[in-house]
Amino acid sequence: MIAIPVYVREQKNYELLIKAYESLGDSDVLFVVNEWSYNRHKIEDLKELIGNEFIFRKKNSVAGAWNDAIEYQYNYNEKFSYISKDDIVIMNQDVIVSELEIDKLIDDINITGIAAARTKDGQPDFALFAVNPTWIKETFGTLRPFDEGFEGAYFEDNDFRYQCKLKGINIELIDLEFEHYGSGVLKHDEEAAKENEQRFRKNHIRYINKWGGIRGAETFKTPFNK
Repeated sequence: MIAIPVYVREQKNYELLIKAYESLGDSDVLFVVNEWSYNRHKIEDLKELIGNEFIFRKKNSVAGAWNDAIEYQYNYNEKFSYISKDDIVIMNQDVIVSELEIDKLIDDINITGIAAARTKDGQPDFALFAVNPTWIKETFGTLRPFDEGFEGAYFEDNDFRYQCKLKGINIELIDLEFEHYGSGVLKHDEEAAKENEQRFRKNHIRYINKWGGIRGAETFKTPFNK
């Protein structure tokens, strides 16, 4: 299954979401809708158009949406025992990618339990990644490993990468062909951009307090050095 966290305020963001969905062909898609009450009118249209699975969230949280998707897939496979693989791909709503590239991601996830697209500088790109929920639970002791203390977006991926580093986990990096419009929501929504700037600063401070330094210069081995 492929999960797409959804945050739609402007029509252009809705159009990006539709393009992302259409690029996936016949894949099963789980939409994790942030700020459901705000997005209700647009998402109702989406349900009528494509009719897949939906989770509705009151808050806007990338980490929360990722956790919801992992938890859903784990429980889905517990319920339907005939499903042989419980891997889930998580992608941004502003990513355009083919089923063939998604298959590459799934093929390599078995190496470690987690795989991500490779950025140009050789880092994991959490705009498009895949995890095995059973591996997540066994490795982190929870189905919700992404820190929801980070509001909205930013630093939840850095936090998870550092958790993996502390555990000696190698995130498998895959060279994939896909388009990522990057901050697609913010480019079309001034209000969201202003809110995001405040959250970025707040999340950055939280990251430093949690790990004792900026990304790449962390000093703590346990959250908040406790």
